[in-house]
Amino acid sequence: MQHNGLGPLVVAVIVVIAAVGVGASIFFYGSRNAKLKKQLFPWYMGSVGVFFALFVVVTSKTWGMLFFVLPAVAVVVLFKRYLHRVCK
Repeated sequence: MQHNGLGPLVVAVIVVIAAVGVGASIFFYGSRNAKLKKQLFPWYMGSVGVFFALFVVVTSKTWGMLFFVLPAVAVVVLFKRYLHRVCK
């Protein structure tokens, strides 16, 4: 029997990504503390990169995808981290 639905691990990763996205949106758009935003943004980008790589591995069901996904995620996260400016 072939099972084409989403597995519980995939659903858990999607729920975590959605929760982090909603929470970060509320914080980054609602907070006026620029110093705190500057401190938390690198950690936020790193966690988003890890969650995205985990999502790709979980949905592709192969660890071989990490060889392609990790360098791409690292480049995007580093560019976003260094090119992003927080307004005061």
